[in-house]
Amino acid sequence: RLWWSAVVVIRYNQALRKKAGSEEMFMDIDTNADGIIDEQEFMRFMDNADKAIKDLPLEALAEKIPADGDGSATDMAKEEEQHNEDGATGLKEEDGSSGKAEVEHESDAPLESAELSVDELRELFAHACGEGVSGLSKDAFAHFLRYYMRALKELVMTEVADSQSSKVVRRLAAKEVVEVLQGPFKEEASGRTWMKVRAFQDGASGWVTAAEKGSMLLKDSGRTFRLARETVLTEALAVSGSIRKLKQGELLELLGEPAKEDAAGLMRVRVRALFDGAVGFATIRGNQGVAFIDLA
Repeated sequence: RLWWSAVVVIRYNQALRKKAGSEEMFMDIDTNADGIIDEQEFMRFMDNADKAIKDLPLEALAEKIPADGDGSATDMAKEEEQHNEDGATGLKEEDGSSGKAEVEHESDAPLESAELSVDELRELFAHACGEGVSGLSKDAFAHFLRYYMRALKELVMTEVADSQSSKVVRRLAAKEVVEVLQGPFKEEASGRTWMKVRAFQDGASGWVTAAEKGSMLLKDSGRTFRLARETVLTEALAVSGSIRKLKQGELLELLGEPAKEDAAGLMRVRVRALFDGAVGFATIRGNQGVAFIDLA
């Protein structure tokens, strides 16, 4: 709860300040520009941040929507809109509820106010830094803000938050996992809520409709994954310098964003094994498209 409230505040103020990514936000908080966010800087930012969380219109975006061009997503968007109007997404939540339901669980629910006490903020900051560390580096800050969602149905990913004139990046499959980069932003005219995301399986990034007409189209996934098949935990992105074998069923915490290991054609990511705390790189998708991890 503490972590999520802080992430909501930071991302909301990131949008208000028109900062496109975590690195720009890091520089805003790191006021002495020493490359580390210390406790005083973190506390000062959280104290001064706007905590009255409201819907943000698309006009708050840092990036501009380009003019109409080739590769429009109009047809795909109409198809998607028709699918929503015909009834529901055809999906059920894991608890058996319909994907058509209003968003009510903690992480998805809008917060009118996200106040945290001084003691709570200090506790959260210390946990984010880790044992024996007194500040947040750029990488640690990016990890702190990182969270993932899963598509509840097939969605269209476009270059910008405009389904009528934006080029299509690709389609997201149902249950596909994405990292949230920006948003949510509300499009008043259509009632759509947009998020900028990065696809977990191949790193493709773009904008998707996260909610529409009371239906949620993305669901929180957390940052813990279960290994679907045995693989090796290595010291670096390259498949060398083995730390140990990772067994099928092990739980892994994501510590970075997926990257391609060119020599073998594998998608790999930095992880922490929850069993023993071992940190290294693990394969998440083979060169033939076989998935190595599932959502826990």
